[in-house]
Amino acid sequence: MAIHFKEYTIGKHQRSAFIYTPDKPWNCFTKPSSVVILRDDDQETSVKKLLGMGLTELADKYHIIFIFPNPTEKGWNINLSSDMPDDVEFLKTINQDIGAGIVGYEWRVMHDARYLIAVGQASSVAAAYTTLHPELTAAVALVAGDSVPESIRDAQNLSMPSMLFNCSEAIISHYRRINNTDTQNVINDSIITYKDSTHPFHQVTVVKGEIKELTATIIYKIWYDLFYKVRRINTSPMGNICRRINFEECRFIMHLNDDRLGDNAGIPHSWMEHVPQSVLDDPSKPVPLLIFSHGATDNPMKAADMSKWHEIGEREGFITVYPLATNGVSFNLNLDPDEPSDVEFYLALIKYLKNKYNIDDSRVYISGFSNGAGMAQVMALLHPEIFAAIAPIDTMWPYVKAGPFAPEKFDFSKNLRPIEMGLELQRRYNYRMPVWYVYGTREMEYPIYKGVGQQYQYDAWKKYNNIPVKPTPEEPLDSECSIGVEGDKVEVIYPCAQDPEYKYSIHKFYSIDDHKNYYNLALAHGKGHDVHYVDAELAWQFISRFSRNPDGTLNDREDSY
Repeated sequence: MAIHFKEYTIGKHQRSAFIYTPDKPWNCFTKPSSVVILRDDDQETSVKKLLGMGLTELADKYHIIFIFPNPTEKGWNINLSSDMPDDVEFLKTINQDIGAGIVGYEWRVMHDARYLIAVGQASSVAAAYTTLHPELTAAVALVAGDSVPESIRDAQNLSMPSMLFNCSEAIISHYRRINNTDTQNVINDSIITYKDSTHPFHQVTVVKGEIKELTATIIYKIWYDLFYKVRRINTSPMGNICRRINFEECRFIMHLNDDRLGDNAGIPHSWMEHVPQSVLDDPSKPVPLLIFSHGATDNPMKAADMSKWHEIGEREGFITVYPLATNGVSFNLNLDPDEPSDVEFYLALIKYLKNKYNIDDSRVYISGFSNGAGMAQVMALLHPEIFAAIAPIDTMWPYVKAGPFAPEKFDFSKNLRPIEMGLELQRRYNYRMPVWYVYGTREMEYPIYKGVGQQYQYDAWKKYNNIPVKPTPEEPLDSECSIGVEGDKVEVIYPCAQDPEYKYSIHKFYSIDDHKNYYNLALAHGKGHDVHYVDAELAWQFISRFSRNPDGTLNDREDSY
């Protein structure tokens, strides 16, 4: 049993926490979570008691880190008094530590899968924390909670999925209000669920009874009925609640350290495949292939939960593949000869997939997030004959300044090499490449102006697709859509019923070739560095129109309408 003890300095006060990490290491097919548990004592014995109720089994099976912050000698600051240590700031610091890797980088947890449980008086602190900083927690469960600090009692419309066991009416009313619940469902004499009728995950489950502490039954109910179902994505300032994938139901075919591809001197690779039921039922029919590449430090399982491309593939009948970068962290985008070639890896992977499945050669697509979005573009530039269209999401590629990975090797001219090579191929064979690119207004290179990576990226694809390249201003535009050069046509849509305020301004750019729309910049208003669950849906509507002929020319389904 791996229990760690860690100390923190919060202002003038020393604080501490116990941390439990699973006994077995994680691999690239895990989606880690964190659960912070607030209890009313600071003893390790209480931690061991809770772990003995089944937490260790949950941690091992679902890759969970459990964190047990300790109260001060005076207890928790339940009224948010300025005369006592700041518990909310303490929890914020722990949350930041979870993202960095609380007891080592290998234990880092993404922002979307962090949860909170509190028992007794600690429930007041949990209520304050989740109300003041809802963006930091995906869901909360309280046991025997009594009071709500006065300073947060007027909060509303924040969305915090909640499970409340034997809590006071004040706490129940508070969480109903911030979740904007307007319907109720009486499950039985002891369980009532309140929901926001416009959003399936803005809900409060109330469990009545003389429940005063955590038990194994309660812990498992919290995990399976709430935490394992929801995640909070960074697609608005407060985050949006969405469904979490149940990986056990996804039918992924996992290849861990598989050396059968033969590229890069036989180096092993890892990837996941998803085959829709329609293909399993009739494997003789040629079907499309879509590859989605993860962001730096992410992995195939995180990429699947983030993008959910395989769910569209299940519905639309295409095979989805989630590869892991050869070095396990980030893709070799500048073609560094001293590093394994991810381009060679992808070529070998596509060859393997075409031998294994009946892939429609004319309908191979590639997408990706962040560093993986750069990989999608590099592959399309270097091998346009393979791909019918691409859908990159949120990337600073081609990286105009050094990032966190090997900054000493930063070379902007090398970063531009794939663009130069791709444009040379385009001039030689007159290729076109349909692009659907998503970028958020809370990204690091927004607003866009001359010299940032976004400018180099969209200028390259405009040149590639014979779209007039207009100069990008040296200063950001004073505009709601400050993307440097606005589209020839702009379409504003609100595509998500669950998040009705979520807005895209789609900037469409048209080629001189018969006025074809080959490049789109879909500006997602309020979105940070993450993937909204409609990003892939919108991308598929566009890229699925296109197929690539053996001679390199394109077919556009819309031309036949």
